[in-house]
Amino acid sequence: MLVLLSRARSQGMPMHVDRRADLRHALDPVAFAAERLGIVVDDWQARFLRSQAARRIVLTSRQSGKSTTAAIAAVHRAIFFAESLVLVVSPSLRQSSLLFEKIAAHVSRLGLHTDLSEENRSSLTFANGSRVVSLPGGSEETIRGYSGVALVLEDEAAWVPDATFHAVTPMLAVSRGSLVLLSTPCGARGHLFDVWSRGGREWERYKITADDVPRIPRDFLEQERKLKGDRIWLQEYFCEFGDAVDAFFSADAVHGAISPDVEPLFFGSPS
Repeated sequence: MLVLLSRARSQGMPMHVDRRADLRHALDPVAFAAERLGIVVDDWQARFLRSQAARRIVLTSRQSGKSTTAAIAAVHRAIFFAESLVLVVSPSLRQSSLLFEKIAAHVSRLGLHTDLSEENRSSLTFANGSRVVSLPGGSEETIRGYSGVALVLEDEAAWVPDATFHAVTPMLAVSRGSLVLLSTPCGARGHLFDVWSRGGREWERYKITADDVPRIPRDFLEQERKLKGDRIWLQEYFCEFGDAVDAFFSADAVHGAISPDVEPLFFGSPS
């Protein structure tokens, strides 16, 4: 249910808020980010934030602003849609904490009243019944148990274990919530690569390279290329799914060894 900020006296927002502006911010996350949070987003961030797609995957260069984008999306959903459960999944406790700090900073800037979970310091409960929960995704056991999820934001998805990803998706079956993967690539493997290359047309795809980020100077990119070499440079700044560092065979070699003309030795699952 859409809830306007100016109606939520208990959330501590100033009551002089223009209701027309309030409605505009509810309907347009880009205007909300600019006028309430003081963040002018890049073109790709605007497209992403305004999208209504239920499945989105974002490949990004380093320093593209993806964590800021995820934080805006989380706060906007929680504030304007009552009783929304937003899960923010990150690969580690440190990364989970960093993203949660961005979310908490946005909420603080808005002057909203929220309850911060004393148990893990990574859950915000809003007066409208919404919650934002930030979870380290290193183990699927930390993810299971949630239901009625409105939005899942998987940050640095290339480093989130596949088992965690597969534990998350069933949470959206009944709620018909949205799922977003955001990451820099890390080798041609794992669920991020699978979704990007074979996920189907139900996934809305974004590819944001360093050329799309005006804040990254060209001379810095050249220095990084000399320092890191082409393979890592292309992965980190131009979203290329190169071979993993620890891969014994290249992805091309593996795919080249597969032939549709050769019958498999086994059919189905072994008993």
